[in-house]
Amino acid sequence: MISVTATDKYTVVLKWKTPNPEFISETVVTVHSPTAAIEAREAVEKWGNLDDWKHAVGTGPFMLKEFVSGSSATLVKNPNYWGRDERHPQNKLPYVDTLKVLVIPSEADALEALRSGKVDVIDHISATQAMQMKKTNPEMLIVAHPIPPLHWTRETM
Repeated sequence: MISVTATDKYTVVLKWKTPNPEFISETVVTVHSPTAAIEAREAVEKWGNLDDWKHAVGTGPFMLKEFVSGSSATLVKNPNYWGRDERHPQNKLPYVDTLKVLVIPSEADALEALRSGKVDVIDHISATQAMQMKKTNPEMLIVAHPIPPLHWTRETM
């Protein structure tokens, strides 16, 4: 990394020698390096240690409503989210009111939950597993990610 500069109250500019989208997640996402996290100064000043999920701060489309370590996270629509649909700019995002994210440690269990309709989406599966799933369930949509997904573990949740 070449530099990190706060250009205004709400903007941080990160510059690297070599362009690589993976640097973004490696640099600012706490899963990879808790010491590299970008956190709101006001939150740190108010609560100090931000390990308690009730002190989560963000500007994204969802807000953390409930968190059960190693089990699940429930997210609700952020009514103050600034985003709009690119194709339909009159529509505010997100469209979904609630998301429930489950922690399913076993890939086999996650695949079975998807096959049986108990979950709508899974990630972190191998290309081989995705292709096998497509053979047995041709109606499923597979989306490849150019950037490796973040790997959540019980220790990070």
